[in-house]
Amino acid sequence: MTRMFTDCEHLKTIYVSDEWSNASLQYSGRMFAGCNSLVGGQGTTYDEGHVDGVYAHIDGGPSNPGYLTKRPAFTRGDVNDDLDITIVDVSYLIDYLLSSNVSGINMSGADCDLDGDVSVSDVSVLIDYLLNGNWPEPVYTVVGTANLFESEWDLNDERNNMTKGADGIYRINKAGWFPEGTEIYFKIVTNHSYAYSWPAESRLIYIYETGAFSIDIIFDPNAPDNQKINIDMNKIF
Repeated sequence: MTRMFTDCEHLKTIYVSDEWSNASLQYSGRMFAGCNSLVGGQGTTYDEGHVDGVYAHIDGGPSNPGYLTKRPAFTRGDVNDDLDITIVDVSYLIDYLLSSNVSGINMSGADCDLDGDVSVSDVSVLIDYLLNGNWPEPVYTVVGTANLFESEWDLNDERNNMTKGADGIYRINKAGWFPEGTEIYFKIVTNHSYAYSWPAESRLIYIYETGAFSIDIIFDPNAPDNQKINIDMNKIF
């Protein structure tokens, strides 16, 4: 792989699967020389002091820098799974809807409206994206037990829709009186569907003493899965 990407000055991203390894690389001199625009998946930028195969691995951030990016399982709108979103994806999506032939189709990428299903609605959403460059804002709803959310695991209860703040974080406040030992369970769902929901298992809020509580549920859709949800709970009286 000596000089494999040498002087590819406009190369920004190199995708590989999580099975990629540079352990067997023997000849990699100047592999990345001159790749001034290259950035790894965790933000590692090109360093002219590291141009051989040492950095030819998935970027692990400051603790394990690399120039490669793990290929995502899917990209929203990338119906034909070529890591690009173009009018070709619209064609693939329409062909699938007409034929039901899944060959060459990334079904997760085809679910453009994030409702857990692939339908004509996804064609409309994808075309809108290609025309204006923006996906529609998702609706995040908290579903859970009726002892806090007034309805029992109701995907369509608009009273439990979260509100997006200027910081891009979604929030909802709930309050109530609860006896000691009350268990409240919930998940956050996207566009009234469990297809994209967090956490994987229902989250528990445990009431440790009898009283009235104000409970803020805070959701950051851009955070890692184990950091997306935070709870701020205060006893009122």
